[in-house]
This record gives sequence, C-alpha cells and structure tokens, in this order.
Amino acid sequence: MFGDLLTLNSLTSGVYVVTTETGSVYTVDLDQMLVTRHRDEPDEYHELRRDEQPVTLLKLVDCRLGHDMRLLIDLRVDGVLHTTRATTVVVRIDRQPMARSS
Repeated sequence: MFGDLLTLNSLTSGVYVVTTETGSVYTVDLDQMLVTRHRDEPDEYHELRRDEQPVTLLKLVDCRLGHDMRLLIDLRVDGVLHTTRATTVVVRIDRQPMARSS
C-alpha cells in the first residue's frame, strides 16, 4: 500500500513515482531534475499549468508519506524565478523500474 519508499528527502538520483491522495501521479526524475504531473481523468477544476509536460525541478523541498509534497519548479514564465508547487498528501512512493537494454 505504501510503495517502496517512505521519503525522497536527501536522495539525489533516480526516478520515482509519487501518488497523492487525490489520485495525481508525479514522475520525479532526480537524474534529469524534471517532474511531470499525470492525472488519470481530465478534471478542469484540478488542472495545473503544464500537466502531462515535464518541467524543470529546481528543488525537492519535501516528499514524505503522509505529508504534502513541496517542490520548486521552473515553468519558464518570463520574470518569474520559480514556482512553488504543493500537492495533497503523499500516499505512495515507488522507484521507477529501470529500462532494460536489449
């Protein structure tokens, strides 16, 4: 139920899948410093700028089970240094399986 990990805090590499209580799923790529928010069903009320698009992750502020995930991201908006994104409570954190080379 809780996934592979309890936290991403202090990790500096790897790709992880973070699921929140509202069903949003975030791919957090610490190797490339990117984050992508996914939703199973379109929902205009809960839609965020750049959903389904990787955005630059400037800093993973906090990501722990039972707490909201907090990120500093760069949405590439002129004159805006960064955007703070906070999620609902994290309910699952998994390592993304590494792709096998043939």
